[in-house]
Amino acid sequence: RYRNPPHGKVAHWKRSDIISTTLSRVCVQRSEKMAMTVKVLFFAKAKELCGGVASSSFELTGPTTTEALVNEHILKRFPQLESIIPICVLSLNLEYVEDVRELSDGDEIALIPPISGG
Repeated sequence: RYRNPPHGKVAHWKRSDIISTTLSRVCVQRSEKMAMTVKVLFFAKAKELCGGVASSSFELTGPTTTEALVNEHILKRFPQLESIIPICVLSLNLEYVEDVRELSDGDEIALIPPISGG
């Protein structure tokens, strides 16, 4: 709602000021909504290659997929995983995924290499 300022003074707004202010608010709201944190868990050989790191959080902006997370974020932080990524299985929130999935804030992704034993 438009309100006159105190003391009877009338505010004069230019249309460009209103549009600029509105666009700034929309951009800030969108960027706040698009920021997310996901947690990646490393198991077996993946954990070993990461120097014993069991998990790592990633701050992401914008819509991101499981494929983009691996290629653009995990491999940048842990390039030593490149040799085993093709044979690893991903799980998203405790469910195995075989295709590309959209990620949401708070998701938990596990990187699971083949495991053998007796």
